[in-house]
Amino acid sequence: MQIHKTLGYLGLLPFLFAIAMTLTTTTLFGHSGATLFVAYSVAIACFLCGTMWLQQSHQEENKLPLYSNILTLVAATCLLLSTSLALAILTLIYLAIYVMEVRIVRFNEQASGISVIDYGVMRLTLTIIVVALHLAMQIFT
Repeated sequence: MQIHKTLGYLGLLPFLFAIAMTLTTTTLFGHSGATLFVAYSVAIACFLCGTMWLQQSHQEENKLPLYSNILTLVAATCLLLSTSLALAILTLIYLAIYVMEVRIVRFNEQASGISVIDYGVMRLTLTIIVVALHLAMQIFT
């Protein structure tokens, strides 16, 4: 398995761990599973927004940095909101990130040799899973 796939799928584990914490009403360092879920989700959303800067084309009017910065700021704001609202907004952010990658980035082939199709399937799969996990956490909290 390629490193991007390995890291992508391993990145789901903290989401699953936080859901398990919520279902068992366990805390970690005094924080609930829902709090940890939101914090991790914000970190990953910000990371994904940052990686889009690396994928941007050099078009004259590329607005990708503006869009990714707005999404990053909105994601960071989720740390200050209720869990329910934060989860709803973060779900929309993950969908927006995916749409941005499809429409603006168009899954550009990277110099690292990652195929466009392989990366696109991985990102779609991860987005579906992450959105489903956000919806599950919304139900469990």
